[in-house]
Amino acid sequence: MEEKKTEADAVPSESTTAPLSGATASAIPASSTETPQTLEEALDNIRELYEQEEAAKWGQGEQVNFMEEAHLALRKGYKNGRECLKREMPDLPRSSLYRIAYLAKYYPQEHRKRWGIAKLQVLAGIQKQTHGNPLPGDPADHEVLIPRGDGSMVAKKFRDCTLRELQSAAKSRKQTREGAGRVVQEGAKESTPLSKQSLPMRALAMIGIGLLGGFIGNLLLPSAPGLVISGLSGVLVVIGTAMLVRYLIAVRERFCAALKAGEVKLRTLKEQGMEVLRNGRHFLAVLKEVHSQPKAPTANEKTPPPSEKKAA
Repeated sequence: MEEKKTEADAVPSESTTAPLSGATASAIPASSTETPQTLEEALDNIRELYEQEEAAKWGQGEQVNFMEEAHLALRKGYKNGRECLKREMPDLPRSSLYRIAYLAKYYPQEHRKRWGIAKLQVLAGIQKQTHGNPLPGDPADHEVLIPRGDGSMVAKKFRDCTLRELQSAAKSRKQTREGAGRVVQEGAKESTPLSKQSLPMRALAMIGIGLLGGFIGNLLLPSAPGLVISGLSGVLVVIGTAMLVRYLIAVRERFCAALKAGEVKLRTLKEQGMEVLRNGRHFLAVLKEVHSQPKAPTANEKTPPPSEKKAA
């Protein structure tokens, strides 16, 4: 008697299923989440899937950093990690992958969970333009200059900034840098430095003329011309002194600002130097490992006879 096929026997086993292809991939659900019954369930599912996507991207960036720091691609004969990914994974978007890897290099996973990739990416771009690299530590207290509608700027903590405000700050800074690089008219280009350079000379000239006029006025006293010359001379001395004091205060403020900027640049250069040193040590370790590997004897090399081996 023929055995009847049960319903379980009719279902193909896992080993006999068709391979995944473009035609069959569309029939597979994106996740095992059941169909939502309410709007809240649908939104929760979207948030969960978005978190999984960001976590996966961040993990890929961390793996890229591990690959670059350990020179894994170099050991396999590739020029660098980008060349390896281009050959091994040609469909992978390498530019976005390395952008995430850059963020993962300066921010830990908990910062990604708290702030999100989009906000950290904009903040890193702003701080890279300002300081050369993203600042270390929790970015919650880092200040960002947000432009207002009237053209003024307001400093806000990163934790209080929205993504739109951060994008507006990045756009404003980019426009400022582009405007600073434009060529102005020749007249304006020459007049600005001349006025700055002639300010202390004008102040000293006014003080000198005032002192000379005061000396002449004292010689003409007690006549009316002497009184007028003495009064005008005193006014010139006061104005010239005020201009000179204001100029010295501005010089001091610029000097203090330059010192602060120099400290930030020195700290950035120190971090970059330590990074270069670490990469150099990794590279030397790879070279030592490559050179220490025993070479296989070639066909031209003769194997010494047993007697020579024993003698050696």
